[in-house]
Amino acid sequence: MQSKSRLVEELTDFTLELLVDERRRATPAGSQESQSAQKGVSGSLARHSRGAITTAIREIVDPSPLKLTPELKIATVLIADIRGFTQLTASNRPTQIVALLNFFFTRMVELIYKYDGFVDKFMGDSVMAVFGLKNKRKPRRSSLDAVRCAAEMQRSMEEVNLFAARLGLDAVYIGVGLNCGEVVATTLGCETHGEYTVIGETVNVAARVEAHSLRGQVLLTAPLYSLVERYVAVGEPADVFVKGQPRPLRIYELTSVELSAEADTAVEEEGTARTLHIPRCDDRKSPRVPVHLPMQYWRVEGTTIGAEVGEGEILDLGYYGMRARTSEFLEPFSNIKFPFSLAMASPTDHDIYAKVLRTSKDRNEYISSLEFTAIPAHCERSLHSFIDRTLA
Repeated sequence: MQSKSRLVEELTDFTLELLVDERRRATPAGSQESQSAQKGVSGSLARHSRGAITTAIREIVDPSPLKLTPELKIATVLIADIRGFTQLTASNRPTQIVALLNFFFTRMVELIYKYDGFVDKFMGDSVMAVFGLKNKRKPRRSSLDAVRCAAEMQRSMEEVNLFAARLGLDAVYIGVGLNCGEVVATTLGCETHGEYTVIGETVNVAARVEAHSLRGQVLLTAPLYSLVERYVAVGEPADVFVKGQPRPLRIYELTSVELSAEADTAVEEEGTARTLHIPRCDDRKSPRVPVHLPMQYWRVEGTTIGAEVGEGEILDLGYYGMRARTSEFLEPFSNIKFPFSLAMASPTDHDIYAKVLRTSKDRNEYISSLEFTAIPAHCERSLHSFIDRTLA
């Protein structure tokens, strides 16, 4: 078997030969410059490029063990996820879904790179990016880059949905969660396959925050907000319980962020900022009609559906949400699943998933506002039609 050192030498020689040929082809034939190039190009490349080429090839052929050494870094983690994707895939052709995902990921990656982020991984219908790994910017600047990237991601969904419409698909929406703090950057895997990634509690919390985000939302943790507070506008903070955290986690909904006039302009410069607003999802604004419908529901924790059945009453319905009365307290940002049917809107039951926005006490019961997070497209259309007829 050929030794690695010999392979590196041969690949270096071969690469230099290709560079020499390319340089000669780029020089007009017969010119004085061409004659000079014929004499000196090979030697010049050999002197100035061989070391760099050898180093690059050696890293490919025999990666440095330093790359496997874990590094503790301060970084900002961003996770963006398509809402209601499972039901989207169930009711459409795989070729349509693949085309939409590739378009979506292309747009997201362009924005991540624009703000000097690192694409950590794709996870089904979601993407995870890390900011602050590859540059020497201060944590505040890389955190601000991440927030600006998230804002542009939400704004870019209009373009994604134009493409979805051309495919014959309904509009899709994303929720985005961000957190900053210490991460361990390392290569995980084995000799035959490895991936450079980040792990740690900062990543876990970012994933939990993203799970709480609704369609069109960007949620920031308190540590991240403290870094970018000067440059952003947010809604009222909310305290939520997340898995693995003994105390409530404070989160903020981003409503706008300042953008510097030029990409390389220091954010501290006066008079160079313009404001980028997060578009408000139409899905979260709709007329409501009063109803009195019995409801059964199950709590949802991650991908697990609880066994205990809860009972309540639906008090009013909108295109994308409802208010319900229950005998037990439903925690804000928790999730439920319930079968829903209206004789005049849908002939059969359909499972709908909803997230609790807020809950208030009403005597010995509770009234919760919920937003639908996953609803079958045909059921959604029927519900719209029912509400429109009721209001007519």
